[in-house]
Amino acid sequence: MKKLMLAMTAALLLSSCGKEEFEMPRGGTQLTVDTDSIEPLVTITFAFSEAFMLQSMDDAVTRSTSLAQSDMTDLWLFDYVEGACVNTIHLTPSDDGWSAPSASFTLGAHDIYFVASRGSGAVVDQEAGTIVWTTVRDTFNGHLSLNVNSGTSPNQTVTLSRTVARLKVNVNDAVPDGISKLVIKPNDWYYGLNYVTGAAIESRNDDISINVPSSYIGTTGLFLSCFSIAGSDQWQTSFSVKALDGDENVLGHVNIANATFIKNISTEYSGMLFGGHSTMDVSLGDAWGETNTQTW
Repeated sequence: MKKLMLAMTAALLLSSCGKEEFEMPRGGTQLTVDTDSIEPLVTITFAFSEAFMLQSMDDAVTRSTSLAQSDMTDLWLFDYVEGACVNTIHLTPSDDGWSAPSASFTLGAHDIYFVASRGSGAVVDQEAGTIVWTTVRDTFNGHLSLNVNSGTSPNQTVTLSRTVARLKVNVNDAVPDGISKLVIKPNDWYYGLNYVTGAAIESRNDDISINVPSSYIGTTGLFLSCFSIAGSDQWQTSFSVKALDGDENVLGHVNIANATFIKNISTEYSGMLFGGHSTMDVSLGDAWGETNTQTW
């Protein structure tokens, strides 16, 4: 308050220079400023309570569920004023305010965007309004338009919606000896989110794999799950499933064409990978290589 009073004194001195009616404050005289004339900051707490309530896209095919907040690893709050990000809060479970993040807002219109995720390797670009993950896992986002005024409630409740689709591949036959890993390669799989528009970005066709422990050999029930930021409410892509040994030799594989994926829906495929339902292509390379010319 003292600094503010000194600043206001200097301002008055500058603005009144050359005016005969201005009188310098004498000793013991203090200039005061009406605090109501200074634009205040309103502190708001966003309560997620004990769970994020997740909205289903279509109640006919999936039910609304709840997910414990402890399952999340990152929570972002982006505050936009007139299209520009003016404040960002990033919290992890070890941070204070994880279950009820607070932020201070100036008076006026704000667009507030939230992202909660279990993904890893997140790269945030505030100018572009995007987050791209190295590995996508369950992810949720939400938007709140808020006109902040002196009477705004200090507590707001926010509901986030799931913004990913999941593919789960179940292998029904027994796992053979020598297996090293199970690999899925989708053609169109999305690793980034534009949190302002809700659209997916950064499509890649990287291998998604898990190492298979030796304890799985001879057992059934091997599976691999992977998540994609939803390319749209619904999209199609082809993918392949391969089982490899330690030398990257293929022990079994299957190709799936034009699989349908839907936001907030888990699509599951199951079948025989090592038995008669899997296929393996063998071809004979009958072309001669470059001639190796020698003399004697």
